[in-house]
Amino acid sequence: MRIPRPPRSRSVRLALGLALSFAAARPGAAAPAGDGADAIPRGFYDAVRQASVEILVNDHLEGTGWIADASGVVCTVAHAVREGSRIEARLDGAGRIAVQVLALDRGHDLALLRLPARDGGYPALPLADGLPPAGNPVYLYGHPIFRRGLLVRGNVARNDAAFQFSPSFRDYTEIVYLAASAAPGMSGGPWVDARGAVVGVQSQIVTVDKTVHGLAMAAPVDAIRELLRRRETILSPTIGAAMDETWQLGSDYLKTLPPRTEGPVVMKLSEGGPAAKAGLKEKEVIVGADGQPVPTVDALLRRIRAKSPGDTVTLRILTPNGGGERDVAVTLGSY
Repeated sequence: MRIPRPPRSRSVRLALGLALSFAAARPGAAAPAGDGADAIPRGFYDAVRQASVEILVNDHLEGTGWIADASGVVCTVAHAVREGSRIEARLDGAGRIAVQVLALDRGHDLALLRLPARDGGYPALPLADGLPPAGNPVYLYGHPIFRRGLLVRGNVARNDAAFQFSPSFRDYTEIVYLAASAAPGMSGGPWVDARGAVVGVQSQIVTVDKTVHGLAMAAPVDAIRELLRRRETILSPTIGAAMDETWQLGSDYLKTLPPRTEGPVVMKLSEGGPAAKAGLKEKEVIVGADGQPVPTVDALLRRIRAKSPGDTVTLRILTPNGGGERDVAVTLGSY
């Protein structure tokens, strides 16, 4: 469905207004709101807040979202959008507005929602060109544990993207790591740089035994850009398996493998999924893909994500306890 856009004159006025709003967030453009080299300029918080929304699902606050396009396209997390549910966005100063699901990308835990068109359009956040280098400050806006409108600071923790298993989808999402304490309710919120440009969308937090450990995971800005460009659901390829790496497992298991074996260990197979259909078994090790070594889960998933659903990947499988190696052709599924 084509999204109606405001007339060009309105778009120009809105873009100019946002540019002036974020000009205050540029270093040297206005007096900083605090002291120190990392202080953000005045007006920064209000500019982000005005372009952010609360996501309500069946009247329950499920997370945060942000307006990515002046025509009314909202970006949030896919795991908050449940099929058949009543979804609303609560805008600052505008109340609750029913939204439609426009597109999903579960492989990056992203969803696009559509607000109804309105005169003058909506305030929107721009996209950054990329993630700042590791160590740089970034800021997350959201509504944690039912506290509205909080801006928290974090730092980019790694330059390149990684993959994280998502319990919501029972498969992997591509993420970037941030050093930050992001609480429940901030999922879907925008991570922005010091200029107010979006560098990621909050997706998950790292917990061990229900304790938060100061690491957040966000959808990468390139994935956001691609979903906004296509505005249709994107399917990701999958083998249908949850995996650990050999170094994560105990000594009893490692003794069943040849010394220095590296690769993803199949811990759980999706019933009837691609890997199960191809004959893989739990506790087998994937040591190669298409003739190349894959010492980590990330290395394997990068090769899989370079393909499309329906393509074939040839996996080199090592069976423990002297079972030897074999090649297995897996036809990729989708989610």
